[in-house]
Amino acid sequence: MSIINQGAFIGRFCFDMELKQSKGGKTYLRNTVAVDGYKKDSPSTFVPVVWDERAKFVDKYFSKGDPVGISYALRNGTQTVYDGGEPVLNKDGEEIEVSKLEVVVTDVQFMPANTPKGGEQKQATGGNVQPKSLQTPSIDLNDFEDIGDDEDLPF
Repeated sequence: MSIINQGAFIGRFCFDMELKQSKGGKTYLRNTVAVDGYKKDSPSTFVPVVWDERAKFVDKYFSKGDPVGISYALRNGTQTVYDGGEPVLNKDGEEIEVSKLEVVVTDVQFMPANTPKGGEQKQATGGNVQPKSLQTPSIDLNDFEDIGDDEDLPF
């Protein structure tokens, strides 16, 4: 049995983009994404992290309010709690750490409602930027012929 760690959602960016550098020198971007909740007028929010070339792509082509399709994997870890730049210590003088579950972006796609800042519609897949011409073409569901009655169908 294989275990799959992937998911997807469609939402809108809540803030302006801000590229940052990790301590190790990697480029990353975090931005809250709001999605429709399971109840009317009750949106849910996620704060995915986008790394390296995908982060630069998002920064270049997306803005606050833009709809976005995000594929992701979940990653867990721990994080030291800080207050005023100093680690918070427990009663034994040890740094307090909390568990965190991180949404790591594996793919970013434009959604039909948004117009990219750069003009031509593109998507970032596997770290590569593909022109729209290389994407799967859309199908017009109104462009089919009526087959008449179904008496001639073999099933």
